[in-house]
Amino acid sequence: MVALTSLCSILFFSWLGHAVKVLFLDPLRGAEHSLVPSVWTVMSITEANWATRNTAFFSSFDAIIIGDPNSPNLSLLNTLVDTRTKWSPAIKGNVIILGTDPSDHRSSSETLMLNGMKFAVSGGGTGLYISLSEYYQHSAPTALKVMSEFGSFRVRGAPNACHDAAHVVGGSVALPPLPDSLLSNWRCSIHEVFEAYPTPFKPYAIASGVTGVGSKKFPDGSAGTPYILARGISNACDTCNPDPRYNLCHITTSCTPTPHGTMCLTRPGFKADSAANDDFTAHWRMKWPGHEHRVAVAPGASSNTECTTGAGPDVCSEVVVVDCSRVALEDGGLGNERYDTDQQVIGEGEL
Repeated sequence: MVALTSLCSILFFSWLGHAVKVLFLDPLRGAEHSLVPSVWTVMSITEANWATRNTAFFSSFDAIIIGDPNSPNLSLLNTLVDTRTKWSPAIKGNVIILGTDPSDHRSSSETLMLNGMKFAVSGGGTGLYISLSEYYQHSAPTALKVMSEFGSFRVRGAPNACHDAAHVVGGSVALPPLPDSLLSNWRCSIHEVFEAYPTPFKPYAIASGVTGVGSKKFPDGSAGTPYILARGISNACDTCNPDPRYNLCHITTSCTPTPHGTMCLTRPGFKADSAANDDFTAHWRMKWPGHEHRVAVAPGASSNTECTTGAGPDVCSEVVVVDCSRVALEDGGLGNERYDTDQQVIGEGEL
């Protein structure tokens, strides 16, 4: 298994095309530091050293890794908060934010930590992996200052500072969906949840069943409040912008009107490449009368794989069906729901 893991790491970094270099801040290395693949180049610097650095320095790394010190001491983030105008502009790649303390649950969390760090280095530019440890576990809703340069985030403690039911709702090729069993039942899997976050951050995993401000319903029938966010992933029913300047659909798909917004639809009879049939973060069919055979994929996903079941109107029946009408957000804790603008019915289009 060790040899296979090393081989996979070597192949992964060969795909990146260069030797991977990551940066740690000494007091916040966590268990993540010991999990870094041996083929990575690692630099750890003190808080005093960090405070002297400029954006160009931070931009020279593939990712900044802010590990979990397994602590509720919020002051541990002070250096990051005080220097956020220097390091934040360097972050142009993938970002993942964990509302949990994986260092304290290493027997269960190693895959999450390693996948998160690999995701951070795999984007186009310097990425970021950051654990919020237990900093906000007893907190009322508050702004997440350490991430303020990326937009407005609001975080609060999980119910009773501890929630154990996690459910994965997002993913990408670089950050594949993990089984819920790997994230749940840690005897405190979740310490913080997010009430608000800016575009293009999306939920990777939710505190299942946690209601209130920030809770969402998802097309697979689940509901809860996000506790792991990422920039660079997809959720089921993600829409596309038909404006050619902003259209992210792969050339093998087209940004096409559906009853739930414009989506990247495949050619009839095709589905997403390299995706399990039940991976609703990669591709999905909708409850769309007369068009149940149409497959939508995440923006940017390629679709050269032919479906293997059905024919005519029943083709692609192996691809998971989701309910895109569930994509709703509780609005301001008032109990009323609003559909995102790009989820409205937008009329007829060429199908």
